[in-house]
Amino acid sequence: MNRLLHFVWAFFFLLIFGLNNAQAQCTLVLGSAAGTNDQNVCVNASITDIVYNATNSTGATYQGLPNGVNGTWANNVVTLSGSPTQTGTFGYTVSLLGCSGGTTQATGTITVSPNNTIARSSAVGTDAQTRCINTALTNITYATTTATGATVTGLPGGVTGSWSANV
Repeated sequence: MNRLLHFVWAFFFLLIFGLNNAQAQCTLVLGSAAGTNDQNVCVNASITDIVYNATNSTGATYQGLPNGVNGTWANNVVTLSGSPTQTGTFGYTVSLLGCSGGTTQATGTITVSPNNTIARSSAVGTDAQTRCINTALTNITYATTTATGATVTGLPGGVTGSWSANV
């Protein structure tokens, strides 16, 4: 009987103290649209919110975010949001707290490019020419940075514009 009583007490002790103190395995999955965890934006432009859904966690930490982008934790939801204020490629990591296994981290990349610029690169006055019909214009050129193309509008008949390699 004494042995049975010890077994019962040990079982209850383990059940109450041993099992309740074990940390649950966590999960962390992308909750926002596919691809939001890897974004390309211009400096000072808002990123699309990156949302991760978590279970069995007590919080989260965030490493590698660009300045201007922050992480928040509320009700098992991690949200990364903001407007990056520096350029570069930023590999970030979200790590869950209070876990003993499972999916405890998520990673992604935020690539921040400088804003596009455009400036006349041809001689002064080439952007305000007066010519007779059928007389060639002096080329008007503009230099761009970080552009991937350009559209030229408002030109008179017979005059065209094109863009290639930032000119």
